[in-house]
Amino acid sequence: MGTHCEEVCGPGRFGQNCSQECQCRNGAECHPATGECSCQPGFTGSLCEERCPPGTHGPSCINRCRCQNGAICNPANGQCLCAPGWMGSVCNVPCTPGMWGQGCTVPCECFNGASCHHVTGECQCEPGFKGQKVSSNLIE
Repeated sequence: MGTHCEEVCGPGRFGQNCSQECQCRNGAECHPATGECSCQPGFTGSLCEERCPPGTHGPSCINRCRCQNGAICNPANGQCLCAPGWMGSVCNVPCTPGMWGQGCTVPCECFNGASCHHVTGECQCEPGFKGQKVSSNLIE
């Protein structure tokens, strides 16, 4: 394009005299000569119209996700969004004792030295105790 062919087609255009409109989706770039789409990380397909299949991420979806314990893998960069009760870069570490839930930010509400389950928050009573928050002493 241009009097001396010095101009590259503008965004969204390609082909002879930049006469064709690009069909690329999801922020993909279009090759100015062929119209071929160059997908953003996390997308695939000839028009970049599909998200990476589950368990994959990155450019052309070539990387395998490493997330564990029901975590959600970001299709663009592979970062893991941990399920409740889990933490760490691949969600393989249970919450620290005394904490539970999403982001391991909910404090346990158990009594008498009981711990709580890192996912549900349910109190796990020490021998000799029972109850929801383990406030009842069975040894009387």
